[in-house]
This record gives sequence, C-alpha cells and structure tokens, in this order.
Amino acid sequence: MICLSENISEMDFKQLRNMVQTLSDELAIMKRKYEDIIYNLDTDNFSSRFVKEQGDMRTAIEVNAEGIKTKVSNEEFESTIAQTAESISSIVSEFVDVSQAVEVDSPEKFTDRSKIYVIRETDDSGNVVKETFYHYNTISKDWKPISADGIIYSLFEQKGDGFYLKGDVKVEGSCILTDSLTFDSSDNPLQVQYSVDGINENDWHSTFVSGSDKFMRLKIGANWSDPMKVVGTDGQDGSPGSDATITAEDVFYMLTDGGTTQGLFPAFYDGGEHLFINAEYIQAGTLSGDLIAGGTIQGSVLQNSLGTHTLMMVDSVGGVGDYGTFRLHNSDYGDVPYFSIYDDTFGSIYLYGAGEKFLKADAAGGMYVTAYGAWDFSGCESLDFGDFGVAVFG
Repeated sequence: MICLSENISEMDFKQLRNMVQTLSDELAIMKRKYEDIIYNLDTDNFSSRFVKEQGDMRTAIEVNAEGIKTKVSNEEFESTIAQTAESISSIVSEFVDVSQAVEVDSPEKFTDRSKIYVIRETDDSGNVVKETFYHYNTISKDWKPISADGIIYSLFEQKGDGFYLKGDVKVEGSCILTDSLTFDSSDNPLQVQYSVDGINENDWHSTFVSGSDKFMRLKIGANWSDPMKVVGTDGQDGSPGSDATITAEDVFYMLTDGGTTQGLFPAFYDGGEHLFINAEYIQAGTLSGDLIAGGTIQGSVLQNSLGTHTLMMVDSVGGVGDYGTFRLHNSDYGDVPYFSIYDDTFGSIYLYGAGEKFLKADAAGGMYVTAYGAWDFSGCESLDFGDFGVAVFG
C-alpha cells in the first residue's frame, strides 16, 4: 500500500502510475466489501429488543417480523403500544395489591374510594367459593370489579373494520356524531323494564304492554332505579254542576285577562275595542257609563268627564219623600240637585228644579197634576186643556 504522505513532486511517471493503480485497486476492494455489508444486513445483525432502565422506570422496544412493540412501565403502571399487520393496539394497565383488600359483605359498605374491597361467597362449610374485588372508577364515578391478579386496564384497538375500545371514556368538550350510536343488546348501558304495579319483582318485563303497564324502572350500570309511575289513572267525568277547585276570583281573572281588561265580552266585529255585558238581571251599587256619569269620583259623588254633572238614583234623603229619589246634579248649584224626581208616597211623584217643587203627579183614584210656584207661559202659543178648551198666548 502506498503511503500518501510521500512527496508526489519527487516521483517520476512510473512511480505515479503505480500509485494510481494501487489506489484504484484498493477502492474497488473497499467498494465490494461495502456492498457485501449492505447486501447481507438483516435481523441477524441486530438485537430484536432494546431496553433502557433508570430508577424504577423501564422502557423497551421490540422489533421482529411480526410487528413492533413499545413498552413503558414501573411498579404501578404499564403502557404498551403494539403494531402488527392486522391492527394497532394501545393498553394501559394499573397494578393494585389485592392482598390488602378490605372484606365487606355488600357494596353499600364501600366507603373509602382509595381502598380495594372484596366480597367473598362461601359454601355451607365456610369454604370460599367465589371472591370479587372492586375498585372505584374516577371516570364512571362508581365501583367496578377487577380481576383477582389486581390488574386494571383499558384497551384501544384499531383494526381494518373499525375501532375497539374497552374502558370508560371521559370527553371534555363536544362529542359530535354524524351517524347513529348503537349498542349490542347484551351490552346496552341503558335498560328499561315495565310493570303493572311496580311491586312484584317477577312482574318486570322489557316490552311495554299498553293498557296494563303503569310503572317503569331504568338500569344504568349495575343497579335498577326505584319504580316510577309513567301512566296515570284515567279520571272520571264529573256530574253537571259539581263543585270544582275554582273560585269566583279565578273566573273573574279568566274573563278579564288577569284584571287588566274591564268587562266581560269583547265585541268581535270592531276588533275587540269595546266590551259588553249581556244579562237579563244586573244588581250593582253604582252603575257608571259615558251617558250616565263619566270618569272620576270626587269625594263620594261620581262625576262625568267634565266634572260638572252627576246622575244618581238613591234612597230619599233630607226628609223629602219616603221612597226612592232620582237626582241630576250640576256643580253650579253646589249640593242642591238642579233636577229631582221624588217618589214621595205611593202613587205621588214630585218634580223639583234647583231644590224647589214645581209639579206633582198624583195617580191615586185617577191622574191629577198639581202645579207649584209661578209658571211662565209667555213662550207658548197655545195650551190644549181638553174639555176646558184651548188657551192661546201671545
């Protein structure tokens, strides 16, 4: 082999030619060796498993013809991702010490969520025939059974036909489905049963029977809910005029829209702008209207919209008459009605103007009319007195 450190400038042509030939031969040999290495490189040249440990943590990668597997583990947890030609799966396992499980006789005594509980079943001789261990699941918020070896795990597997998941899922955010969500009948997380009376345990069934079933119960997880009555009993028609749980005040508020509409019946032909009372008999202490007395109340007297006139029908007051009184007041006359009709005695009616009597009609034994005070006929052309003739004025 030629040393490249030799002074090329001192070589003659023959020496240079020999050095080039030697270098060319060595390059060809190295090339063949490199190609042999690449060609013969296969799994036999490498270890199929790489492991790294530090403290209580262990990381392993395994590569072979069947697939690739990675594993990270410590004393309590282990997570594995395996990829093969058929699927990709991810498993996370938790290891708990079931030897420290607290024995109880019923799930109602699961009180400490940090502990593992065990329920043991024994035969007549006291021998344990079955034991079930339970741990608290923080996602589903309930107690779930685990295997006797103390391994709790969740599995996510992707295959050619879809995804498979074993374990509880907590979604923080929206879960949007563009297709239906279905369950196998044997694994449906929500189950419904029906019953006639909700009492007899053997009476519960999955198909609703119309006309007889009245109760329903739900099962989410391991336990059934309390019975719920979902079909009420049909009521009976009451007899006409029977009492009802409704008061006169309820009727009033129904007819007047909670007291905001004054009246009873709206007139549909004018858009409901007016209200009417339709009755054969009305009894009221005070009857007020636009043509009788409008608007406001001044003291105890009902005033019209101008506040000047009032129409009253009251008992006889002030010692004038024994029966009813019809009064028309004008505020210009103060408390004295400027027109009144007094039913003084049975069959006798007096007319007053401004507090002074000016006419009496007496129907006892025939109709007699008596005039009072000074009568002015100067504005009349004539008066017909029947058999007594006609009086002409002017």
